[in-house]
Amino acid sequence: MTSVRFDPLRPASRRRLIAGIAIGTLAWLVAAALLKLVSYTWVIVQGVAVTLGAFLISVIVLTVLRQGRIRQERRYVDRR
Repeated sequence: MTSVRFDPLRPASRRRLIAGIAIGTLAWLVAAALLKLVSYTWVIVQGVAVTLGAFLISVIVLTVLRQGRIRQERRYVDRR
């Protein structure tokens, strides 16, 4: 049986996490403000719907990937 070495990815720094949250929130606020300023059309609504759908799908996929990674880490720790 061959031995497999598990090397987890380096987690993001605290600074990058905070920057990502701040920039993401700011981007959503700017998009919401533009939605109010620009004439309200169905194209904008469809764009927001597509964006929200993509966000929800990415959250689901990332959650599944995270659970798989946690499971793999536990399996690696158990074999030591």
